[in-house]
Amino acid sequence: MILAVTRAVVVALRRLGQTDVAGELLAGFLLGPSFLGAIAPSLAADLFPKETTGSLVVLGQIGLVLLMFEIGLRFELGSAFRAGKKVVALVSLASILIPLGAGLLAGPALFSRLPEPRPPEDGFVWFLAIALSITAIPMLGRIFMELELAGTKTAAIIIGSAAINDVASWLLLGGLALSLSGSLDPSWVLLRLLGLAGFVLGVLVVLRPFLKRALHRHVERHGSISSGAITIVIILVLASAVLAKMIGVVAVLGAMLLGISLHDERSFVEAWELRVAPFVRALLLPVFFTNTGLRVDLGLLGSSPMLLLALAVILLGFTTKLGGVFLAARLAGEPQRTASAMAVGMNTRGMMAFVALDVGHELGLATGAMFTSLALMALLSDFLPTPLLKRWIPRR
Repeated sequence: MILAVTRAVVVALRRLGQTDVAGELLAGFLLGPSFLGAIAPSLAADLFPKETTGSLVVLGQIGLVLLMFEIGLRFELGSAFRAGKKVVALVSLASILIPLGAGLLAGPALFSRLPEPRPPEDGFVWFLAIALSITAIPMLGRIFMELELAGTKTAAIIIGSAAINDVASWLLLGGLALSLSGSLDPSWVLLRLLGLAGFVLGVLVVLRPFLKRALHRHVERHGSISSGAITIVIILVLASAVLAKMIGVVAVLGAMLLGISLHDERSFVEAWELRVAPFVRALLLPVFFTNTGLRVDLGLLGSSPMLLLALAVILLGFTTKLGGVFLAARLAGEPQRTASAMAVGMNTRGMMAFVALDVGHELGLATGAMFTSLALMALLSDFLPTPLLKRWIPRR
């Protein structure tokens, strides 16, 4: 049912200029409590019983990790960082600090409008600020690949800035969780940063030369990649994701780093695109993105105060990201069209926001109407980039 509804919605949205991933998110929204669950609750309960939730999550997470590996393979991040160090630094900082500051300032006012029972105010304010600052690499990478913009410098700068943004956001979120439990200390931050630096050096300096030589010889000998080689690469991708998670950043960044290390091994990249990527895009990714949309329940915003709360969250999230990144890009010397593209791209929150919302829900900081408000903000931010990025980024 997920695949059938997704395909129908994707075909319809393509005529409106949207990408497949937007259709997958909308399909999840239509199959979820906001639409199907509202008009046919018994059918929705039969389609998505609680015991199947774990299976959908596992399938989707595997697809997400493999997508991030492909994003690393497709984007020329090295030259983007070398050519645009200033803009990457300013854009990534603005995309974190301005929403974070706005969230800390506006958080107490939004907290006062939450229905009882309320979470601890300090924890809620910090979680809101972090949730506003997040950018979604998987969503951005998928959009750029579908629009055939992955080879552009602007897209690479956006992805690089988003990577820095996500590392910082997840360190902040981990610190918040430890702070609430009373176990946060400076050594935790230091160990995470040292672990991250060691992981990056291990992949790029130690593993990369050996793996590139082995894959190059394998593809030359066989003309493509064998099933055994695919299995070994997938093991390495999953292991990289696990190590990143153990270090304290989001798991998908580990998979992306491994992809970056193999970006210039073009024969392997082309073979991966032919043999593995189509299966991931056809089956696993629709499950993940649809499962994301399934979790939005607009019924929780039925009253006027809760609807106003959602509008305030959306307005706060959009204005701080769009305005802050645009000004930072212009300050770095980027032309207006490029700065606008960077602002729209960095405003995309997608699944990273939903993963953060899961953490907030477990901590008791994002429940009910606030969970739905932040989820709706993330969902709406994913439909904005496609038509604007097509207009503002030249395909070269």
